[in-house]
Amino acid sequence: MECVCTCVVTGIGISCLPRPVAVKFERIDQPHLHLELHRCVGGCFSRDTTCTASKTETICVENIMTVTNHTQCDCKCKPLLCKEKFRFDPNSCSCVCDKTKCRRDQFFDKISCACKCKTRKVCDHGTKWQDELCKCVPKVVA
Repeated sequence: MECVCTCVVTGIGISCLPRPVAVKFERIDQPHLHLELHRCVGGCFSRDTTCTASKTETICVENIMTVTNHTQCDCKCKPLLCKEKFRFDPNSCSCVCDKTKCRRDQFFDKISCACKCKTRKVCDHGTKWQDELCKCVPKVVA
């Protein structure tokens, strides 16, 4: 007996598409209810992305419940946890910092996402440098 196999490969593994999947629903009157619905399944070409539903439809099942069926899928960024002052940008799949307007004696530093002083001076005795004001201020003795 001869066996013939046909394999379809698109890119790396299976591409991101809606595919039929048995989905289990917990109901009191039907504890083992399974429905065949389309779910977004497959691989994306970057580790930073995941196969996600971009379009869905709501289906009414025998007037007893509504379920969501995936009709279109896209590879979308996995949201990242960003440091303070940064936000996640889904277009670039990265943490970005929104540039703020700095004073004339400051410049914007993208790494710290903050305004920094253009110059820094050595302060006289009894004063200390304050980054927020870009000048020496009196030391407060407690």
